[in-house]
Amino acid sequence: MRKARILLARFFKICCILLSISATAVIVNSQRQQRGERINEYNRLNTRIEAEHARHQSLELEREHVLSDSFVERIAREQLGLVRAGDIIFHNVGE
Repeated sequence: MRKARILLARFFKICCILLSISATAVIVNSQRQQRGERINEYNRLNTRIEAEHARHQSLELEREHVLSDSFVERIAREQLGLVRAGDIIFHNVGE
């Protein structure tokens, strides 16, 4: 009877240890999967940040060009029909 109790206690201890190891393995595996997902998200966001930086630089260059005097003058002449003081204007009367 005493021997059976000792064996039962050992069996219970081994079951508890195995259960603890299994639970730890599940937790570690879950954390590893979450880490992989976070790394993927980090890489995706870094790629997006780089793309946005490139877009920002492109927009800055376009902004500088649009604000330049030569661009404003060209738009004023081509689209608005404006001229500078002293410019000679020719009209085609044949049309």
